[in-house]
Formats: sequence, C-alpha cells, structure tokens
Amino acid sequence: MNLQQWSSGFQCMLGHQQNEYMLCISPQCPQVRKLICRDYCIPYYHRNHKVMQLSQIEDFLNQYLNMKQPHLHDSIIETLEEIEILRSELNRIIDGTIDKIKRHFGRFSYQAQKYAQEFQFVQQPERIEQLSKQIIEIATLKQDQLKIKIVKPLQSLNIGNLLKECIQKLSSFVIGNSDVNSVKPENLVGAFSNHIRTIQSDGEVWCLQPIKGGDLISGGDDNKIIIWNMNTLEKLWVSKKHRAIITSLAITSDSKVVVMGSSKGYIKFLDMETKKFIKKLKGHDDHVSSLHFNNQNNSLLSSGWDANLVMWNIDQKDIVMKQFKKEHQAKIYCVQYSNDNQIIASCSLDKTIRLWDIHGLAQIGQPLQGHSEKVDWIQFTPQYLISCSQSEKNIIVWDYMHRQQIWNFIPGNDPHRFVVSPDGKLLACIRKEIRVFEISTRQQIGESIPGHQYFALSFNYSLDGRFLVSGCQDKTIRIYGIPK
Repeated sequence: MNLQQWSSGFQCMLGHQQNEYMLCISPQCPQVRKLICRDYCIPYYHRNHKVMQLSQIEDFLNQYLNMKQPHLHDSIIETLEEIEILRSELNRIIDGTIDKIKRHFGRFSYQAQKYAQEFQFVQQPERIEQLSKQIIEIATLKQDQLKIKIVKPLQSLNIGNLLKECIQKLSSFVIGNSDVNSVKPENLVGAFSNHIRTIQSDGEVWCLQPIKGGDLISGGDDNKIIIWNMNTLEKLWVSKKHRAIITSLAITSDSKVVVMGSSKGYIKFLDMETKKFIKKLKGHDDHVSSLHFNNQNNSLLSSGWDANLVMWNIDQKDIVMKQFKKEHQAKIYCVQYSNDNQIIASCSLDKTIRLWDIHGLAQIGQPLQGHSEKVDWIQFTPQYLISCSQSEKNIIVWDYMHRQQIWNFIPGNDPHRFVVSPDGKLLACIRKEIRVFEISTRQQIGESIPGHQYFALSFNYSLDGRFLVSGCQDKTIRIYGIPK
C-alpha cells in the first residue's frame, strides 16, 4: 500500500496547544467530524481546519460509550461500527497529514526542523493508556449486558493505543525521515519506536564515546568536550574551549582516562577523576582522524590526515611516541587494534586497507584488495575485519588472516560509519538512517531506523550493547534502541 492510497482525499494536521493532543479534521472527513467534532478551537497555524483536543475526545468517548442503561442490539452494534469508522478515519487522517507535510514542507529542511521541535511533545503514554482501558472496560460491560457476540475482538477497539500509534507515526515522519519521497507508511510506527531521545549539543558532534556508568562523552566543532547523562540528557561536565576542533576520542577500558585528538594534530589526555588535562602531545601535522587503545590501556594508536600513523606507548612515568613507516599515500581515516592486540589495521583515502606488525610497526604483506574508492572506516570483530566505503556504498567483511572477502554487500543507506556490537554479532551502519545486520546470517534485523536529516559524523554502541548513539552535523546526538 503506497502513500497516495493511504491519504486519498484527506487533508489534516496534528498540533498541540497547552500540552494537549489535537486532531485537525478536514471538511472532507464528514463521518469523523460527525463523531468527534462537537466543540472546536482553531489552531494558530491552520485556520481552515476544525480542531479537537484529546481531553474533548476523552469526554466525548466517555459520554458516547458509557450509557447508564442498555440499549437495543441495533444501537450498540451501530456504536461499535461507528468506532470502527473512527479507527479507519484516524489512520487516514494521519497519513493525509504525512502527505500534506510531504507536499508543503518536504523541500524546506528548516521548516521540517521547526515542526520536528513542535512534535516532540508526543509522550503521554499514561493518559493514552488510561483512555484505552476505559473504552475496553465499557465495551466489555456492554457486551455482557446485551449478551451479544462481537465478531471483532475487543482489543481492536483500543482507541487509546490507536491514537498513540497514529501520533507516533506522524512524529517519526517529521522528526526522523530523511527522504520524504520514499517513506513507507506501514514502516513508520516500528521505526519510531527505536528512536528514544535526542540531545541538543552546542556544535557539530564529530566524535562520541560511551563511558562506564551509562554516561556519554562527546566532542566537536564547538571545541569542547562534554559529558552527558544519557538518562536525563543533562550536561554533567563541560571542558574549557580548546583552540581546535575536537576530531576524535578514545577512552581506556576502565573509563579513567580520555584522549582527545584535534584538527591541529595534537592529542590531550584527560584524567576523568579530576577532570584535568594531564598531558598534551604533538604527533601529526594535520587533523587527528582516529584514536584507539589496546586492551591493556598501555598503548594508544593515532591516525592523521597527514598520512601518518603513530603508536604512543604509555607507562607510569612517560609516554613514548613511535612512528610507523609511511606507506599510505593520502589521508588516513581510521586505525584499529585487533581484538587480541596482535594486528593493527588502517584505512585511507588512497583506497587501501593495510595490516601492520605491532612490534616492528612495518606493513604485513600487500594491502587488502577490495575497495575501488576511499575506505572510510574499519573495525575488528573477534573473527573478522570489517570495512566500509561511502563512495562505493558497500561494506566488506574480511577473513583478514587469509586476506579473503567473506561478505561484500550494499546495505542500502550509503554508510559512512558502522559499528560492531560489543558481543561481535551485530553490525549497525549509518549515514542518515540506520540499518542493523546480523553478521552470521547476513540478514537485516527489523526496519531501518530514521536518523538525522544531515550527515552523521560519529556512531557507537553503548557499553552494554542496548543502545546506539550517533552524532551529527545538525548539532544533535541521538539515542536509539536496537531493532528486534
């Protein structure tokens, strides 16, 4: 079923006033208007539509259903039929709204963002649930009183859940949809349920890392490091403003030390207990593109746009810098330790993936051959090395020990970043929307999750693997549940 079929003939809007849900009913919906439009108020942004607040819908449904005395069979059957009409028309209203937004606001991202802010109020599950239970209770009572058999189960009369689903469907479109021409209405509710919350940052979010305790640390072009509480979305700590963009972050496994890389080639070490920077070192002549600790937290890798790789050996007294032999011919985007810390891998604008010996810091054999364009990101799993190229729109899973491709696929969302779950079983990739795949079965899990409207710059799993987090050019951090 396509968008046009869902929305034919209906033009409506959803809005809010004084924290109430409101349904705007078009004159083209006479049956719905007959059912619920008894008292009207005019929304400030849409004068030609009649509006009814959720409280009025609640009052109306209670009056309409909660009859003190039983009526004839025909009367109750008529009531139930009209509720089914209401259900049908509400679905059409919401999808008509999506069509209206698509036609009028699809081209204007700033207006879409404005509406996204307006629609983020849609979180009243307790009130909706209460309304739902009241309706089911009343309908059940009437069924017992009249001793009639209702063909459709009473759960199908769950108007409260219907309202909640319809509102969520609309919100998911406005807040998260990045391609209004390809949206499938039947996928919107499931997709929205995975987008949990959004954090507004002060600048583009270039890098982020989860830390122990469920918090999150981020950096970006506001030149500050920020620690966030993922539950309350509050800033727990903000660093002083640095003289360069914070381009990358790495954190020790015990979350005691954070290292930041900058657009001017230096790295800084932050003591998480005292919140003081304890060391500043210069290892690159340009943008530090990635940082990665080994499992023992005594060695740190850094890569740069100067095409250099550096290993920083850390002990209690000093930090010693060792430079790799220069093999890459262009910007290096990422460097990673393997899970057993025995191999190092790097990827570059020069279209190559190179493997390195951790002792001599020399290249092992020839580069892995598979990408014909720049390689944006790499990550090890316990068994494989995974790489992605946004220019080629593909991801490759490698048996790196035997230099063979295990799986070369196009996920469909032009991935710029991907991340592997802590257990090594799932692969999530992002550019704007998010798709999650099970590596062993090579199958996508659940629906695609609407993400940012602009380019995602950073992407990660929470430490427990329960959430995904992404940072974007639009100065937001988004937190997502994992599709089932």
